[in-house]
Parts: sequence; C-alpha cells; structure tokens
Amino acid sequence: MLADSLRNIIARPQLPLEKRIDAMDRLGQVVFFNSGWKEGLGILRGSLAMAAPMKDGQYRAHTYGMMAASYFIMGDENAAYQCMDSANYYIARSHSNLMKGYVQYMKAWLQIRAHKETEGIHTLQQALDILENEPDALRYKQAIYSELAGIYLRWYDLVNVEKYTRLSLAAANKLGSLDKLISANQERGSYFTNLYRSNNSRQEALDSALFYIRYALNIARANRQRLVNPSDIPFAAAGLANIFAENMPPTQANKDSIDYYNNIALEEGRMTKQYVVEAGVYNTLANMAHNRGDYNEATITRRLNITTTPLQHQCRIPFMINTTFPSRTSDWQPRTNREKILPWRFSTTNNTWISTRSCLTGRR
Repeated sequence: MLADSLRNIIARPQLPLEKRIDAMDRLGQVVFFNSGWKEGLGILRGSLAMAAPMKDGQYRAHTYGMMAASYFIMGDENAAYQCMDSANYYIARSHSNLMKGYVQYMKAWLQIRAHKETEGIHTLQQALDILENEPDALRYKQAIYSELAGIYLRWYDLVNVEKYTRLSLAAANKLGSLDKLISANQERGSYFTNLYRSNNSRQEALDSALFYIRYALNIARANRQRLVNPSDIPFAAAGLANIFAENMPPTQANKDSIDYYNNIALEEGRMTKQYVVEAGVYNTLANMAHNRGDYNEATITRRLNITTTPLQHQCRIPFMINTTFPSRTSDWQPRTNREKILPWRFSTTNNTWISTRSCLTGRR
C-alpha cells in the first residue's frame, strides 16, 4: 500500500529532514483521502512540527497550502483561509520561486471554489509566470492547467478547454505520475465528450472521449495499490457508462457496455464508500427505464437508490438525478465530516466528471 511505503520512507534514520517533511506531506494526503480527515490532518500537523527548525519558510508554506485545501474540502472555510494566511506568511520567508508559485496556485484554488473564477484565472496566470523558469515546476504547472481546463469547461469555452487539457495531459505524461495521468486523461476525455455534444457528426470526437476515459479507468484498475484515490476507478467507470447511455444507439452491445461499466462503478463505489457513484448509477438506470416506458422499473430503481445509500450521503443524490441544474449546483462540495471525499465531482452543466483534488497531488 502507498501509505505503508511512505511510512517506511519516513522511518529511514538517515533521510534528510526536507525529504522526511515531503514524505510526511504525501502521507497526510494519502491518509486524508483514504483513511480519515482527522488522521490526515494530524499527519500534516506533524509535518509542520518537523519543519519548525527549518529557517526556510517554504516547507511550512507547502504544508499549510495542503491543509487549506483539506479544510475547504471538509467544509471548514474559516480554517482553510487561516491556513492560507499562514502559507502566505511562511512563503514570504523563503526565496523558493517554486513554492511561491505553489502558494499562488493554492490562492487561486480557493478563489475558484468561492466562485471567483475570473480572479482565479488571473492568479493562476501569475503562478505560471512565477514558475516559468523553474526547472522542477512541471508538477505544479500541470495542476494549474487542470484548474484552468475546469474553469473553461464550466464556461463551455471548448477552445480553451482543448488547450489546457492538452497541456495538462502532456505534462502528466512527462511526469509519469499515476494520479496526474488518471485525472489528465479523464479531463481530456471530458473535452472530447463535449466536443461531440456540440457537433454530433464528429464521430472521431466520441471515439477519442472513450479512448481517454477508458485509459484512465484501465491504468487505475491496474495500479490499485498505488492509487492516492481508489475512487478514481468508480468515477471513471460511471463516466464511461454515461457516455454510452447518452450518445450510443440502443443496441444490445451498447446496453451490455452500459451494464458492464455500471457494474464496475457500483462494485467499486461500494468498496471505496463513494455512495454518490452508487446513487448516480441507480439514477441513470432509472432514467433509462423511464425513457423506454418501463415506469415500474424506474420507480423500483429510484427506491433502491434511496434504500442502499446511507442517510448521511443522501444529500448528494439530487445533484446526480438529471443534467439540467444551473451551473452553481455543479460546484457543490461536501460539507460534513461524515461524508467521504469526492476527488471527482459531477458537472451537471457539462454532464461529465471533473477533478477536485489536484491541489493535494503536487510535490516539492
């Protein structure tokens, strides 16, 4: 398991302090997404304590940036902005342009999730300027491209979506990071899905969408033990089932594909406690039954959705039922610490999955 590997690295007696801090940050991220919020934040606080003797503020700035995102995901915005203030404080006590770019990126990450997308774009461009001549900046540039792609996808600006998903994927391929490869391929697939939706005569766009999202699913399933977010698997599977259901003729082969990917999404969603995926699959099945006139099956499936989803997760269900809600709904974030983290969110505007957690995957 990835967490065990990181613990083994941290336990090495001769490991330089800066590398130990970096490993602690990474462990905090993995635990946060897989084991529990409190445990993950506890590890990040340990990282801060470990960095206390360091005169260079970049180490604590990085950890505070990760904590800002973590608290925001948890729904504690006050704590998130306090951590961001601390990140700014410590980065002012460093000469690291690499980490200055990261902190600027994190500022934009919070702006975007506060629905200040125009300000966020400006801040992201500033981050890119800071990182321009940094030799190790690609990991952060990739995350910035991903954020920009997400903004333009919500605005349905497909020209810029194409640009930034292409840049994001190229960077991910150079980095070879599993987590980044999965998200970048998923985003590129989302671009081609929407390109096809804008012009249904472009069959090659639909083929490309299937190619990229299938690749994301396949590499996630082949590397389960290395995943920071095991829920990458059910989200990719649900996205593929949705593409077949929305865009393919109702042949038996296509129905079999829908069932195949929905089954993966259901099984993996239960395994990783991503109940929003389970809810989404049942609603997809119910809508399909309704469209073919099988109202009894549609009713049964919707009831099954409610009875198989734990009560604390039912607040997510309305955001999956149909794809006609206003864009503000698509920006919904988890708000109680009883809920499992969504590393992907479903965009009701664009009927596709978008990454929410690239901020926590950067490395120094």
